[in-house]
Amino acid sequence: MLSKISPHFLFGIFLIAIGFSTPGMLISQTPPPTLDPAFTTPFASELPVPDVIDMTNGGNKVLQLRKTTQWLGIYSQAGTKLYTNVYGYGLGNNASYPGPTIVAAKGTPINIKWQNKLPNGHLMFIDYSLHMAQWKTNNGIPIVTHLHGGHVPDHSDGNTEAWYTRDWKEAGPWYHYFKATYGDNQWYHYPMDQEAATTWYHDHALGITRLNVYAGLAGFFLQTDANEQSLIANGVLPDMGYGLAVQDRMFLPSGMLYMPAFGDTDTDGCPAAQNGNTPPPLPFPSIVAEFFGDFILVNGMAWPFQNVEPRKYRYRILNGSDSRFYNFQLSNNMDFMVIGTDDGFLQNPVEVRNLLMGPGERYDVILDFSSYDGTDIILQNTGPDGPFMGGNYNSDVDRPTGKIMMFKVGTTTTAPNASVNTLTNLRSQPFSVPGPVANTRKVVLFEGRDQFCRLRPQLGIYDPNSSLNGSLLWDEMITENPALNTTEAWEIYNTTGDVHPMHLHLVSFEIEGRYSHSGEAELTGTDPVGGSKNVMGNPGAVTKLDDAEPWENGPKDMALVYPGQMTKVIARFDKPGAYVWHCHILSHEDHEMMRPLYVGDMPANIPHGMGGNQAIAELFQQMDQTEMGQNFPNPFADETNILFSLPGVRDVRLELYDQSSNLVGVLANGVYPAGQHQMVWDGKLANGQDAPSGIYYYKLVAGEQIITRRLSLVR
Repeated sequence: MLSKISPHFLFGIFLIAIGFSTPGMLISQTPPPTLDPAFTTPFASELPVPDVIDMTNGGNKVLQLRKTTQWLGIYSQAGTKLYTNVYGYGLGNNASYPGPTIVAAKGTPINIKWQNKLPNGHLMFIDYSLHMAQWKTNNGIPIVTHLHGGHVPDHSDGNTEAWYTRDWKEAGPWYHYFKATYGDNQWYHYPMDQEAATTWYHDHALGITRLNVYAGLAGFFLQTDANEQSLIANGVLPDMGYGLAVQDRMFLPSGMLYMPAFGDTDTDGCPAAQNGNTPPPLPFPSIVAEFFGDFILVNGMAWPFQNVEPRKYRYRILNGSDSRFYNFQLSNNMDFMVIGTDDGFLQNPVEVRNLLMGPGERYDVILDFSSYDGTDIILQNTGPDGPFMGGNYNSDVDRPTGKIMMFKVGTTTTAPNASVNTLTNLRSQPFSVPGPVANTRKVVLFEGRDQFCRLRPQLGIYDPNSSLNGSLLWDEMITENPALNTTEAWEIYNTTGDVHPMHLHLVSFEIEGRYSHSGEAELTGTDPVGGSKNVMGNPGAVTKLDDAEPWENGPKDMALVYPGQMTKVIARFDKPGAYVWHCHILSHEDHEMMRPLYVGDMPANIPHGMGGNQAIAELFQQMDQTEMGQNFPNPFADETNILFSLPGVRDVRLELYDQSSNLVGVLANGVYPAGQHQMVWDGKLANGQDAPSGIYYYKLVAGEQIITRRLSLVR
């Protein structure tokens, strides 16, 4: 019967059909040929301007997430246009990549329903070995939309485990918790209680954020206020400006999106390869440590141009790439006049010749074309085509990724020139976070190896007196728990060789400065899933290297943390509930470089790790659909409990699989009544032998619904 065929086998057939291979299916795994960027002439297509959804008067909107096909400005070798399947947001059936620009006003709350209409099969290859939203599902692709930079209640923040599939058929544990706690959780509430800001919305589902955003799930969300509107009305600023979402991509010769799925391993520092052990085979598809494409898209168009007049223009620049850092410059050596950071204005504009931006960062800038009538000006990039380590710039602006877009300056103007200059007061006083600082945290960026010896970046803490000291997995105990309505200093120590763009949800923080430290990462053992456990040695007396850069002195939700340095940020935590903090290199975020953050007193039944039998039981009592919780304890050594709840009589099968999709055991098989049911796995295989340590998956089939979760066995 078809139902008995391994889904990985079916996936392997599909991969063979398109030239890929999977373990056991072909002798070798060979990456496919990709589209040559040289086939596409730069600056031949006009810059797209996304549709605008004006919500400045408040109200409710339903935005649907759908698969669609777009021309992204790319061509085949024969010179024909190639069309690309993407995911997008939009009203009704009008989905687009990027999504429409939402404009909302301070003091006027709005509500948005992000309705998932995505199909079952993903455009990208999914690595099921990651800790992720779903393992396999026949109800569509898990998504959850995060308003990046938004000051919003936790149930509307886009918590990574509040994901849901098409039409809410399946949902993650935090979705159900929010629904049980707050009621209807399909509408996201945005109170609009912050200043004018260049925020953006994008997918945030656990373990597949990088894939969903890469497929197109992102858009601008511009927040305005009376101060900004006054600056525009008085001719100080030109207008609300143009959004420029800069992203890198790769394509197959057919024009379809491509992201590599062939991971790399290194046994150095990998616990799975110590003491003569052989690590398990690398899964395929596999996440890669970072991704760097060879096409540059702006607003979903490859190397576009924009016709501009000889006057000042305002641009909201977003680095929407997975891993790439951009160091922007202009071909005529003119300056960027930076007027705002991620979440608001600087007090006074700052002129810079180069503008460095990590993934997730936004800058609000003015470009003054007044003296360049009839000139073509190229926005260039001297950032590297690999991980950014703080100084490894690439001066070759003629390479495909060295150019971004072109501004074609005309000779006449149809609008007056804005008066903004470096002496303009954009806000009444410099941005600062109200104090006093009630607590200082030492958090750490690590780089280790997972159970397959793949590079795995992680977050953690420095607290030698704590049993949790060192690197931590996503689902280990919550360590960041600020008291409500308090201000904290976070000292973020980097023990890796790369720059990491760190993002805190909920808050707009102040970058206090950057410091040197002497703490180094030390391998101390194995973590609960078979990867490396690292701790940071004593960082010693830190020495301040510099204050924040002048163009960083506004409200930020992103901070660049350099190798061997500690970046200190000051933040006020003024809304209660569950949030997260993470590296915004999406391939890092999806591979454990994200941790929970809870503001205020933590309830006993929050679903992080699902706390235990009572917590799950209380949660299930408030649900009216089939649901299965996270096993507990997890990780476990001897036995673990799995709870599921049925809204009615169902034909149930609960199966256990290893990472190669081999059936390990069947815990339930038969007709079960409505209500709660608890199964126990004793960690043994069907033949009675102890199962080896590792990652396993348990799949509940209840009628037409399928739910799969991951567990960890550690002997």
